[in-house]
Amino acid sequence: MRDYGRGGTNGVSGREFFEVAGDVIGRSVNSARLPMRHSQPSGEIAMPYTVIDLGQDLDPWRLNLNNDVLFQAPTEDTPGQVRLVSGEVITLPSEVGYLYGVSDNGLVLGALKTGGSGWCDLATGQIEPIALAGQPAFFGQAINTQGDVAGWVGEQAFIINRATRAITLVPPSLPSPLAGSTSTNVLLNDINDLGQAVGVQQWFDGTNQLELPVWFNNGVLAPIGEPDFQANGILITNDQTMRVWYNGREDDGQDYIFDANTGALTAFDGFILDLRSGGRVLWTVDTGIGPTYLTTPYGTAAVIELFPPGSGYVSAYGRQINEAGTIIGTAGKDDGTAHAFMLVPDRAPPHINLPIGGVLIPTIIIEETGGIVETLFGDAPGPPEVFHQGEGQGEDGEDER
Repeated sequence: MRDYGRGGTNGVSGREFFEVAGDVIGRSVNSARLPMRHSQPSGEIAMPYTVIDLGQDLDPWRLNLNNDVLFQAPTEDTPGQVRLVSGEVITLPSEVGYLYGVSDNGLVLGALKTGGSGWCDLATGQIEPIALAGQPAFFGQAINTQGDVAGWVGEQAFIINRATRAITLVPPSLPSPLAGSTSTNVLLNDINDLGQAVGVQQWFDGTNQLELPVWFNNGVLAPIGEPDFQANGILITNDQTMRVWYNGREDDGQDYIFDANTGALTAFDGFILDLRSGGRVLWTVDTGIGPTYLTTPYGTAAVIELFPPGSGYVSAYGRQINEAGTIIGTAGKDDGTAHAFMLVPDRAPPHINLPIGGVLIPTIIIEETGGIVETLFGDAPGPPEVFHQGEGQGEDGEDER
């Protein structure tokens, strides 16, 4: 069964490659259709790239807009690292385990070995847990350019604004499609620079289950498509396109691209590794283990075709692409060694620049009718206060509920 995690590879390293012949063409479930993909580079894809060798036998994991690269720890006993664009390598504190991403302002989101998640400031090495008094552990799944984080806590999802530490709790508010379901929860897996997030709501009834991709925007949790036995919302871009995934009991799963601007849900014949604004998709064929391709509105090219001639690379697995068009991954060289690489376009590709000032500004957002969203406010490091519509505080300072 396919791994439907964020950019997952079914546990196979990007250093493993195989050859797949033939074109892959997108198909649509409604009036919208992906551009036809072909193997010859054209337009934007034909631009020159500069390749930077990041080191032998390394597997780069995440990339920010500064071209700082996050490397997952190779073992549980060794810390992860960040290679800054300057070439400086920062080893993260041993208290930080699994790594989820690095923001443009030098914050790494990671799982903490003491439980839950937190930020690690690359400039100071300081770790700040994401926590709220009276709540279980917060598990962050994604970080955006400003350091805002989306994830889950208990049966709810959450978004936290890094600048203000305002925490928005998102309960599983969609009605159950599963008769007799005994439990439900909601998870958020990715967040864009507008504070919109994508994830999944799940319903369980013993061994039976249904899952529905969802996205969260301005206090509203909205469904994407129809529930399936397994499903997930995995990636969201700044122009509100999303990678979602559905898997019935009898099939192998299917990636889709959902465009919130049009409502189009378009099947994608391939395994999406990363998705960026302007219709750019980094993908591979079916299994998620390579080789990889870059599709844009201008055409498609294998990632290995983007390497400069004579560079000595013979195969390439792209892991992630950022908004500036830089690609990181692992490539095989003609001497049989595997190297982490960064492909930097010699000019920035056309893409949508959205304002990031004012994202998730924490003016008071009161709990809405039906319990769609509850927003908690407070300045770090003390616990936030809780505001509810029509509720104040008693004389003893306790919330009147």
